[in-house]
Amino acid sequence: MRVRFWEKKWQEGRREEVGKEMRLERKEYRCLIEEKKAKYWLDYLEKVRRGGGFGFVKMDRDFMVDVPGIRGEGGELVLEDRDKGREIVRGLGKREELMQEGEGYWLEVVAEEEEVREALWQQGDGKAAGVNGLSGRVLKELWGVEWGRRVIMWVVEKSLSLGYVPRLFRDGIGVVMRKPKKDDYSLPSSYRVINLLDVWGKCLERVVVGRLREWEREGLGEEQWGGRGGRSSLEAVAGLMMDWERGNGLGLLLCMDVKGGYENVGVRKMEERLMGLGVDEYLRRWVTSFLRERRSKVKIGSRMGEWTFLKGGTVQGSALSPMLFMFILGGVLEEVRKEGVEGVGVGAVVDDVDFMVVGRSERDIQEKVKRMEVGLRRGLEKWEVDVQVMKLEGMWVDKEGGRRGRRLKWLGEDISWKEEVRVLGVWWQGDGGWESHVANRLLLGNGRWGLMRKLIGRGGRGVGVEVLMVLFKVVVRKTMMYGIEVYWDGQKELKEKLQVWVNRCVRGVLGAVRTTPVCALLAEVGLKGVEFELDEAVEK
Repeated sequence: MRVRFWEKKWQEGRREEVGKEMRLERKEYRCLIEEKKAKYWLDYLEKVRRGGGFGFVKMDRDFMVDVPGIRGEGGELVLEDRDKGREIVRGLGKREELMQEGEGYWLEVVAEEEEVREALWQQGDGKAAGVNGLSGRVLKELWGVEWGRRVIMWVVEKSLSLGYVPRLFRDGIGVVMRKPKKDDYSLPSSYRVINLLDVWGKCLERVVVGRLREWEREGLGEEQWGGRGGRSSLEAVAGLMMDWERGNGLGLLLCMDVKGGYENVGVRKMEERLMGLGVDEYLRRWVTSFLRERRSKVKIGSRMGEWTFLKGGTVQGSALSPMLFMFILGGVLEEVRKEGVEGVGVGAVVDDVDFMVVGRSERDIQEKVKRMEVGLRRGLEKWEVDVQVMKLEGMWVDKEGGRRGRRLKWLGEDISWKEEVRVLGVWWQGDGGWESHVANRLLLGNGRWGLMRKLIGRGGRGVGVEVLMVLFKVVVRKTMMYGIEVYWDGQKELKEKLQVWVNRCVRGVLGAVRTTPVCALLAEVGLKGVEFELDEAVEK
């Protein structure tokens, strides 16, 4: 009835009067609420005073406002209030809790400002923000203020001390990306989800990554290259090439891709692995919290989905996830090493694992593969790692160019034999030559160059020469030159092939004629000859 009364007045045009009367009624309603609350608590306190319904809570109870010094575990006298409370609570604990205290459960972790600042500054200002929308630049501005820096340090230290990762840091926005060259894009496996995580949480992850470096050498082994300082993926390829060259020119290249590497790390196995490596207790507890109950909202276009719990604790887009997965993969490769098979080289970059098996003959190599497979199977089962069947590939590499047998099973599946195999961006061909890799790199470079020519415009109108030259150096030339140093040994034919292509592109940018001297052409844009660049890359 009251609603209809206000509606009638509103329709009559008495809106100002309606608004005023409604504000008065809201004020009276709030006053009534406060009055009822006060009456309730007065009645409650009266019952407490009389020892009524809540007699177990007495107002004259001896609640301590001051506590004398407390004897600690070792008999020392503790005087600080914070330490007194800790010792009192510990004294009430069970025996197993007291034993856990010695393992770090009560450890107060201290972080250095320089350590946190370095982790924070690794976050790019232009990187996409997480759920709360705060970018790296905002957090860096906060760090520049004294109280803001204290808050950031407090959160980092308390998170490490408690072994707890806040819910906000475990939630992410999933951005969907299509995987290239898939036959059926109606399958979920044809897409990749990159999680946009909270910048503050990623800073905390990088702090943990820095502290886990202490166990990196033992936990990852010498076979893993990606995600480690000073160990690039090209070095992994070069290592496989050297393993092949040290043989007698005959080898078998085997490639496998770990299925859902980032989504394949379980909490139980991760705890087992870190405990076996002797990782500090507080880090183990923090990693366990990091892996549990992760959620993601998938964003497609401008449409946002519902919260979905992830099946695994590691995600793409996380700073810590690659290292955790590599610790698990390191356990798998340990089992391979235990077999002690000579002539087996391994190169792994996160979830891409490649083997080069060399021997005196085809039969000798096949026997080594079988022995190696025993350790590999044992490691995959022990650490519960799956292998993507459609990604098992193989290729015989023979300097003589002879054809080899194609009947070989690996991990219970028929190997997909290839005439050329791409290993971490570098193409291999059957005789170990460079022609296949260079042809593919030039093909990719031509594609980038085609986009550049669209920027030039007709009649020279379009983007300026300086901008085009930067694009050429950073995009086109780097695409074309990637991985060439693996094959470089001063080959004249290889140098001429690459230099002719570079000269043609530079002439297109500058508008120069074919008769322009090459030295003057390169000097104009600040480029060196191809052979000098390759020599420097090989030295590195």
